[in-house]
Amino acid sequence: MGTITDPMLNEFRQEVATTKRVLERVPEQKLSWKPHAKSMTLGQLASHIASVPGSVARMLQQDSFDVSQGNFVPPQPKSMQEVLTAFRAKCPRCGAMLAEHD
Repeated sequence: MGTITDPMLNEFRQEVATTKRVLERVPEQKLSWKPHAKSMTLGQLASHIASVPGSVARMLQQDSFDVSQGNFVPPQPKSMQEVLTAFRAKCPRCGAMLAEHD
């Protein structure tokens, strides 16, 4: 018999694999490139994507979440290794948080 979080954990695992493949394809020499003048840099966008699992984990630990109180500006990474290291560090934490909320 499965738990209520089993479908969420399965989807999370699939999304982590897809996100990792996308992040691994971001060209390091283009980290400062902006798709539009008002956009974040490609490096900031990659950092943002890499931070999503950790953000999900934090939200799961809170009783409520008010997005209007956020002031999020992702850092400009120095390398894609920095982005991938942050991504790998956040993924296990999020998976563990989902499993705890069964």
